[in-house]
Amino acid sequence: ITAMTFDALERRLLTGANDGTIRMWNHNNGQLLKEIKHEEDEGEVTQLLYIMDEQRDAKLIVAVGWNRSIIVWNETEDHVLDEYRVLSGHEEDILCAAFCTGTTMLATGDYNGRILLWNIYSGFKRATLQIESSNSYNAACERLCFLKARDDIDEGPVLISGGADGNLRVWLTNRE
Repeated sequence: ITAMTFDALERRLLTGANDGTIRMWNHNNGQLLKEIKHEEDEGEVTQLLYIMDEQRDAKLIVAVGWNRSIIVWNETEDHVLDEYRVLSGHEEDILCAAFCTGTTMLATGDYNGRILLWNIYSGFKRATLQIESSNSYNAACERLCFLKARDDIDEGPVLISGGADGNLRVWLTNRE
């Protein structure tokens, strides 16, 4: 297991593995609830997100990883989820992802330090942010998170990135 997350109610556990497989479990009794499949290249899953958007009546499962793809499933009642969308744009392994609740914004970060901002529903790439580092081995974007308490800023949601160089960076996501 290389990635885990809970669903919105924290009753089901999603796991991703180094062979690209994704499963949903009842974490109380260990029962396998769903197989989540894709036909993309296999690669280690590095981050899983479960997104529940009540405004759009949507429940999404997002996986990123070493196959350089962002794979998005709409959760249904089916035991096997095999219909999905792919967002492409990274040229290196994707290490992390974050979703900004109350918006349509998804952020993904890769080994080269490139952070892409997406509209999760349309697949439109909104912006590219780049971590600058003097050493290419330290450029990787390893963690992302949106600050929920700062939704009052005119320049949009605040994104925090953690780099392999040990630095935290603050990004204003709607700035030119």
